[in-house]
Formats: sequence, C-alpha cells, structure tokens
Amino acid sequence: MKKQNKPRTNNIAAEYQLPKEAIEAVARSLRLAFIHADEPPADQVIVYPQSIQKDPEEDGWVLATVKIVKDYCGLKSHKVNVRVQVNGKFNCLCKTMQFV
Repeated sequence: MKKQNKPRTNNIAAEYQLPKEAIEAVARSLRLAFIHADEPPADQVIVYPQSIQKDPEEDGWVLATVKIVKDYCGLKSHKVNVRVQVNGKFNCLCKTMQFV
C-alpha cells in the first residue's frame, strides 16, 4: 500500500505570520544589509517575502531566506537562512544576524 503524500503548501502557521508592511520592511532591510556587507558586491540579492516569519522560539526575532547570485566564471547561486532581531519599525539589527 502506497503512502499518500500530503499536498505541499507554502502557508505558514497564522501565529508566525507578519503583516504585509512588516514583511516589506524586513525584506528591504535584509537586502540592504547583505548588499553593504558583501565585498565585492553580488550581482543580485533576493529576499523571499514568503519565507519571512516570526521566530517561534523568541519574540522580536525573524527568520528569512536570502538568495545571493554572483556571475563570476559562471553563475553561482547560494541560499542562506538567517535569523535576525528586528526593532519596533521592523528594521533588522545587523549585529544580531545569525546564519541557521
């Protein structure tokens, strides 16, 4: 008897979701942090809005996925999962960034 697979959904539990304005602010802040920290800068830095969610373990922390694309001797792409603390305006505090 075959195992029935559950359909995949990108929906995150409602208690971990952020408002749309907060997601946009976190995405913008994370993107700028990666652009300023990267030397030489990447060709593209993409923050997936659907991956941004509250950290279930601690308040004031956010989990997100960032994709970094460089075109150097061929296209190289890396996805990075980060955990970062945010302030009241949902700006990332870059010194608290942790890679998970």
